[in-house]
Amino acid sequence: MTVAVVVPVYRNAETLPELAARLGAALAGADWRLRLVVDACPDGSSAVADALAAADPRVRVSHLPCNAGQHRAIVHGLVAEAGAEAWVCMDADLQDPPEAVPALLPMLDGCGASGVFAGRRGAYESLGRRVTGTLHRRALTALTGLPVDAGAFFAMDRSLRDAVVAGVRDRGAPSVVVAAGLSGLPLTSVPVRRDVRAEGRSAWTSRARLRQSAETLWWAARHGGAGPASAAREVARFLLVGAGGTAACLAGYLLLRLELPAEEANVVARLAVAIPTTWLNGRFTFGARVSRRRLYGGALAVLAAGTAVSAGLLAVEQSLDGLTDRPAELAALVTANAGATVARFVLLRQWLFRRGRRPTAGAQGGQKKPTARPAINEQASSRDRAGDPVC
Repeated sequence: MTVAVVVPVYRNAETLPELAARLGAALAGADWRLRLVVDACPDGSSAVADALAAADPRVRVSHLPCNAGQHRAIVHGLVAEAGAEAWVCMDADLQDPPEAVPALLPMLDGCGASGVFAGRRGAYESLGRRVTGTLHRRALTALTGLPVDAGAFFAMDRSLRDAVVAGVRDRGAPSVVVAAGLSGLPLTSVPVRRDVRAEGRSAWTSRARLRQSAETLWWAARHGGAGPASAAREVARFLLVGAGGTAACLAGYLLLRLELPAEEANVVARLAVAIPTTWLNGRFTFGARVSRRRLYGGALAVLAAGTAVSAGLLAVEQSLDGLTDRPAELAALVTANAGATVARFVLLRQWLFRRGRRPTAGAQGGQKKPTARPAINEQASSRDRAGDPVC
């Protein structure tokens, strides 16, 4: 089996020689090749990559003329290595251990999986980044069915490789991971301990991570299929909207509590977020369009039902516990809002947006027809420029 390892390169000049050496040792005796996709990197990575390619014909380099981003760079490499039988994508910073590649490949060949992810383990980055990354992956799992520990280090067979390329290039998926998750193909993971970054700092700033996470979750929610999994996606989308609405409600509540009693502050804060969150649930959760009059009236009706439940629960907890301090008061408010969640979901799904829901692509018998694009030249040389992004 010919294995192509695709690695996007951006500010990784220091780690590339060790990456190539460790990968060669890990795949000794196998038919392998390494495709380095230099993503318009300014730090000298191009020269290092070219030197590695000159020393070993199994190492091939693609030079992108402008920065395309990690995931489009990966897709470029997958297209360039069309002749392989299995593909692995991984980072160049050595946090993804090359020694784990052989553990991913047997499950492609003998276990019926089209994709095998290196399940993320270990204290490989700061606690804050690990927590936010875990939250993102759990939300993405709810929307797509990906393994909960899936990242951008994974092996794929030809069917998944084709689905990933089509997902990113034709359907606009913001990452190869979400494209794999919505491929409908069998996916699994094996635990792999990631290493601490050996050199430099990640190019993914906190702002870039947040933007990528939001784009990925939004795209996954919009492009999910139909059937039993669709109901689970609706719940996941509803919870995502609800989390944002709850955060906004809590922020407004804290401000209003400076002047108002708890029950009144709760009602006013909920009024302020009712219509925006109802509109988001209509478009984002249920894929429905209703008239403005129905939206406003329905939002107020659902708010009234939810407020009755939450205000009642808040009053009960206040009478029982006193709620003498602010933390206890906030905890009671969260509990009261959680108690109204099921009622709101049922009212929105079965009443307000029932008539305005549109069938998903999956319910219509297939995915959306991909946008026509120019043919891709999949014949790649050691300095391949086929399929370069448009600057």
